[in-house]
Amino acid sequence: MTRWGAPVISALFLFLGGCAGDGSTFGEGGIPLEPTLESIQANIFDLRCTSCHTVGGSAPFSLDSGLSYDTMVGVPSTNLCFGVDRVEPGEPDDSCLVRVIEGFVLPQMPLGGAPLSEEEIQAIRDWIQGGAEP
Repeated sequence: MTRWGAPVISALFLFLGGCAGDGSTFGEGGIPLEPTLESIQANIFDLRCTSCHTVGGSAPFSLDSGLSYDTMVGVPSTNLCFGVDRVEPGEPDDSCLVRVIEGFVLPQMPLGGAPLSEEEIQAIRDWIQGGAEP
C-alpha cells in the first residue's frame, strides 16, 4: 500500500460512517417512509398510483396529493370491496386499500405494476391502525 493508501481508506470509512444517518429509510419520494399520509403520499401514491388514480384518470377516484384523504378515508368502496370503506380508520384488515395492495381482492394494486414492498404495505397498515390521520 502506498504511503497515502491508509489515510485515504481511513478517511473514506469516517466519511461513510458519517453518512449512515439515524437509520431512517428514505423512499423514492425523498422523505422517510413513515406511517403518515404525507410520507405515503410522496413515496407510494405519487409514484405508484397516480398514473391511474388521478383526476380524469382510468381509476374511479383520485389519489392525487390534497385529494387522497377525502377520496379514501371513511368512503365506501363502490367497485372492489362492497360493504367496506376504502380506508376504515383503526382497522387495516377492514380497509379495501389494504385488501387490494395485499392481493386479497383482485385485481391486486398497483394494476400492471410490481406489488408494493412489505415495508410499503406495513407503512400503510400502520397509518390506518393509528387512525388514518390527514
